[in-house]
Amino acid sequence: MGVRKRLRSLTKSDMLSSIRDVLEKGYQLFKRKLEDYGVDTYKTVGAIGIYLRMREKFNRIENLLKSEGPPNYESIKDNINDIFVLGAVLMAMLEKELADIDELKRQYKVIMGEDEE
Repeated sequence: MGVRKRLRSLTKSDMLSSIRDVLEKGYQLFKRKLEDYGVDTYKTVGAIGIYLRMREKFNRIENLLKSEGPPNYESIKDNINDIFVLGAVLMAMLEKELADIDELKRQYKVIMGEDEE
């Protein structure tokens, strides 16, 4: 069965089950990475560092989509999963008020050379 046909046959139950699986896998991945990297990595780079890491992952996906051969290291799916996990970390920081949107915007402008100070 082709991708389009499988997509057309997707039910609400299938989608919810798939999302639950992805969320659980992402959580387990984060737990493993937290063991390797430690919480200080996230505290050190803060919200802007996490955002920049997500941006790197998007750039990596774009490069992989343009490339002809297989990836040397991380696949497109690996990078999508990393974006998902990093997004969850950033959201958790915002929810716990460990990060501030206005400060994130200010830091972004500085990094992108848009700072008017």
